[in-house]
Amino acid sequence: PYNGTTTTIEALLMGTPVLTLCGDNHRSRVGSSILSNLGLQDLAATNPQDFVIQGQLLAKNPQYLAALSSSLRFLLSKSPLMQHPQFMSQYEDILNRVVAYHRELAPKTGS
Repeated sequence: PYNGTTTTIEALLMGTPVLTLCGDNHRSRVGSSILSNLGLQDLAATNPQDFVIQGQLLAKNPQYLAALSSSLRFLLSKSPLMQHPQFMSQYEDILNRVVAYHRELAPKTGS
């Protein structure tokens, strides 16, 4: 399954807890990655049985669910996912290193 990226972030921003089932490829691990960046790895089930168990645990604990819901926007805002200036700085550094590496490999021309 595809875990969603935009919809998962939007749900979390609106205070809606997200439970995800991890798969074995990128598209089925996006939800896990997002939750992990928020410190909510326990909401990322590794198999269908754990997914059901986690859902039942959440449903049986309305106080935890309410506390989680009210903290999601804050957790997301403080997570590495929302540190845009730092991300861009690191991304630019990587791009500059890639360009420098390829310039080193390029055949030298000139007189």
